[in-house]
Amino acid sequence: MIDFQHPEDFCRAYPKNFWKNKATLLLNTIKKFDKLKMEAFEGLDELNDQECLSGLKLELHFTYYQIVETLFSMILAFSRKNIDNAQLWKYLVSLSKSQNVKILYKTIQEIAENKATFFDSPVTAGEKLEVPFIHYVIYFGLKPDANDISLKKSIENVKRFLVYCAKDFSDRDEYNAYKHALRFIPQGDSKLEIISHEEQKEIVSFSMKEAVILLKLENGGIAQEIKAFDYERDYNMIMICSSLIHNILMSRWSHYKKEKVSLYFFHDIDMEATSKIKTEIPKLKFSIIPNKDIGVV
Repeated sequence: MIDFQHPEDFCRAYPKNFWKNKATLLLNTIKKFDKLKMEAFEGLDELNDQECLSGLKLELHFTYYQIVETLFSMILAFSRKNIDNAQLWKYLVSLSKSQNVKILYKTIQEIAENKATFFDSPVTAGEKLEVPFIHYVIYFGLKPDANDISLKKSIENVKRFLVYCAKDFSDRDEYNAYKHALRFIPQGDSKLEIISHEEQKEIVSFSMKEAVILLKLENGGIAQEIKAFDYERDYNMIMICSSLIHNILMSRWSHYKKEKVSLYFFHDIDMEATSKIKTEIPKLKFSIIPNKDIGVV
C-alpha cells in the first residue's frame, strides 16, 4: 500500500517509464515488422500487413498525445501552491472531473499561444532557493549556477519544447476521433491526386502513407480533413516527454532521500528540428453537403 504521508512515495510509486516502454515496443515492432509479425499477431484468422502496420503507427502517434496530457497534468499539479504529497495524488486523481479537465486544457492552450506566464514566476524551493517555476518543476533542488550554460540552455529548450507540445495537443481533433469511435480513416499506401478539370492532367500528388482522414459534421454536411503524422517524430517527442517526467520525479526523490540521481539535460537538442513533421502532405479539408438532410441518430 502507498503511504501518502511520505513525499518520496509518489516519486517511487509513479510508473515513470510506462510511456517510454510502450513507445519503444511499438517502434521496434514497426521497424522489425516483417520479422515479428507472425508471432506478434498470432491468433488472427487473417493477417493484413498494411492494416496491422498502420495500426501500430497510429498507436504510437496517439501515445504521444497521451504522454503530453500526462506531462502537463503533472506540471499543472506542481504549479499549485503548497501542494504536499497527499494533495498531489488527490489533484491528479481529480483531473478526471470535467471542471479540472477544462482548467488543464485552457492552460495548455495558453502555453500554445505563448500567453502563459507561470513558467517564469519565482518559486521558493529546496533549501530556500528562489528559482523560476520551470526550474523548480524540472530540476527541483538543483542550485542554479551562473556559469552553468548547460542548465540555463536546458531550461530555455524545455520551455520551447513545451510550447511545441501544447500546440500539438491543442489541435487534437484526431486524438478525440481516436478516443471516440475511431472517427478517422487510415490511408495506408493510397495517394492523393489533384487533377486539372480542363486538361484532365495531374497537377500535384501526395503520398498518403502517413495520414488519416478525419470525419466531421460541418455546415450541414460531412467534412473530411486530411492530417499528416510522423511516427518517428512522435517517438522522439515521447522520449523527451518521458525524460522530463523522469526529472520531475527523480529530482524530488534525490532531495527527499538525500541520494544522488542522474537527470536529463537538453542543452544540445535542436527542439525546432525535433518537433518538425517530416511529411509532404499539406493540411487539406473537403466538404460534402448532401442533397437532403438525412439527420443524425
